Amino acid sequence: MALAILALGVGGAGGEALAQTQAGNADRADSASNADKTEKSEKAEKAEKAVALDTVVVTASKRKQTQREVAGTVSVVDGMALENRGAKDQEDLFKLTPGVQVNKGDPNQAVPTIRGIGTASSGTLLGIQQATTGFYIEEVPFTDPFGFVSGADLAPFDLKQVEVLRGPQGAMFGSASLGGAVSYSVNKPDLKHFEAAGLVAGETVKNGGWGHTVRAMLNAPLQTDVAGLRIVAFDRRDPGYITNLGTGRTEANELHQTGGRLIGSLRPTKDALVTAMVLTQRTSNDDTFAVSPDPERLSIDTHVASPRSSRFTLGNLRAEWTLPSGLELTSNTGFLDKQGQGVADGTRAFGKVGSFVGPSLHVGALPDLPLVTSLRPETRRSLAASQELRIGTTGSTGFQWLAGVFYQHTRFDAHAVNVAPGGAALWGPFGALLPEDVFATVYADARTTERAVFADTEIPLGTAWSLSLGGRYYDASLAFDAGTTFLSAPTRTIASLSESGFTPKAALKYRFGENLAYVLASKGYRFGGINANTALSPYKSDSLWNYEAGVRLLPVKGVRLDLSAFLLDWKDAQVSAVLPGTTPITGVANVGQARSTGLEASLQWQATRDLDLSATLARTNARTTAPFVSSATETTIPSGTRLPGTAKFQSTVQAGYAFAGPADTAGRASVAQSYTGARVFDLDGAARAPGFSQTDLRLSLAWGAWEAALSVDNVFDKRGINGAATTTLPHVSSFTDYYLIRPRTVGLSLRYDL
Repeated sequence: MALAILALGVGGAGGEALAQTQAGNADRADSASNADKTEKSEKAEKAEKAVALDTVVVTASKRKQTQREVAGTVSVVDGMALENRGAKDQEDLFKLTPGVQVNKGDPNQAVPTIRGIGTASSGTLLGIQQATTGFYIEEVPFTDPFGFVSGADLAPFDLKQVEVLRGPQGAMFGSASLGGAVSYSVNKPDLKHFEAAGLVAGETVKNGGWGHTVRAMLNAPLQTDVAGLRIVAFDRRDPGYITNLGTGRTEANELHQTGGRLIGSLRPTKDALVTAMVLTQRTSNDDTFAVSPDPERLSIDTHVASPRSSRFTLGNLRAEWTLPSGLELTSNTGFLDKQGQGVADGTRAFGKVGSFVGPSLHVGALPDLPLVTSLRPETRRSLAASQELRIGTTGSTGFQWLAGVFYQHTRFDAHAVNVAPGGAALWGPFGALLPEDVFATVYADARTTERAVFADTEIPLGTAWSLSLGGRYYDASLAFDAGTTFLSAPTRTIASLSESGFTPKAALKYRFGENLAYVLASKGYRFGGINANTALSPYKSDSLWNYEAGVRLLPVKGVRLDLSAFLLDWKDAQVSAVLPGTTPITGVANVGQARSTGLEASLQWQATRDLDLSATLARTNARTTAPFVSSATETTIPSGTRLPGTAKFQSTVQAGYAFAGPADTAGRASVAQSYTGARVFDLDGAARAPGFSQTDLRLSLAWGAWEAALSVDNVFDKRGINGAATTTLPHVSSFTDYYLIRPRTVGLSLRYDL
């Protein structure tokens, strides 16, 4: 039923990266003083090497750079670190990355924000807008330009790393990366060595049942140094822990996720590498993950369940050539097919619509509708094809440059039929408003195209200084055909829109010893569009300037400190609002300006050979700077209103200790404490959440190629609110759904690496 109320009816720092990499990878390292290094597994040796921060290579500028050379805040989370933490999804990824808010929803429906840049904290409230955080898998864009199907919540198994780029990335990554970008990289085939890994895990959640996870990886060189394959498969079942009082089912929100990857690499010459990948993932849940009306109780009351499923298939062909001149030519081709479907109980939103419709017809209130739900699963699908071709220098010193072209075409479709069983008879002579009990229908068919040329360069200014300049010229177009029928009143919209612009970037870097200081100015943007109301109200592409300064310091041996300060000015910010008219369709309006300022800090300390400590802190103050009228509540939102979804304060503290375990095992114990401050989840302030903290513990023992681990997440069983969505229809209804962190979860895993 969510479709009926959506637009168109459709609805770093370096120290931080080191802490996350070290806390995870060191789980596999035998750092006990009496351990024989020759007996360590290859896995542990690789993990120890990965601790060195300068070996972490990022693609923030689409050129291979060590992380500490990037002007801007980039957090890198190593793939093995995620596995060692027992991570399952984005919630686990972002909870230890201050400045990033996951804005949890149902599975694959989260809308993360970075540095407070966002006006919608859920996929439902996002409507037809493009999200403000860009997601990329192997540099293939995942964020929908129009509408919302699902998020890029890639299963964290056999990943190389995840880069979180804070601040707008429009110069290099294009639309969507208004507040920042998240880039996933997977492990590629090793053309020299045969490898295999397997993991089995079980868990139990408080107030719920038992779940399991099975993961496997096989790497096989087909011809040494020439060709190889890498195959990944996984199956995950999470226990439910929410009771649906209306359906009478306990543990209603069970989840099942399956997927895999097939990657092949070919090196026809020493200067060329071609990699092809097919990746697929499917996620389904039996009922919503929301609780309501009390966020302290793990329950909801709906007449019918709200199951949802989503899947995506991504194809990627990447070719890299080192030319005789020393330049590198890269071609990256992507194809993405995303599908989602679900059933929603809309009774809470529309059951009392008769109390509004009746008086509008100059009669008394019509009877309440006992049930409003989907006749069949509402469906959404997007298909996207993209191509990028770029050329640039390969060195890390001296004059460096890169230039490229980009093209993407997408198609978005959505369909839904919602019914009120028995409603026509209940409304008597006004039952004609519900023909065959049909309450509302919706369809949408949209096409978008984006073309761009981009360039980036770094110019040495002596031995200590360098200047980086870059930019992207883009041309974007949108065409769509959409229609709705609400209480027998049809509407249809056929419209098109085109825009073009330029997003620049400039940075100045100063190196002193092993330290770095920088200042940065960069710009981002996202798609505009046209609302599906009678007036065809357009909304403009919004843009954002980021001004940032930071330092990366190595004050003493074993200590790394990163500090950054930023100011983001947001112009023509897009906000979801119920459009004027008799049909409650959510649309988009530009509401003027907003500003986000903040500080970010991260500290890592290798206290002893066996003890590592880290801490991070982010302060974000994101607010509107101009008043506007909310169509949802018909009130004025004053200047200075907080933007939704981001806490003023977020922090983490982590500690890890390696020790010699029993029977010649290598042990490691770790603890992570995260804090998220109070937030609002909509501009009206209707959905609010207090701050919360979460404590996670882990103990592992490794011997040879085996590792066993025991984990306890959310040790104190807190009911932290990690997302919320308020549904407000003027004169009809208002309610809030809350999405909580998982209750206390105890897990046990066994892994084998060959």
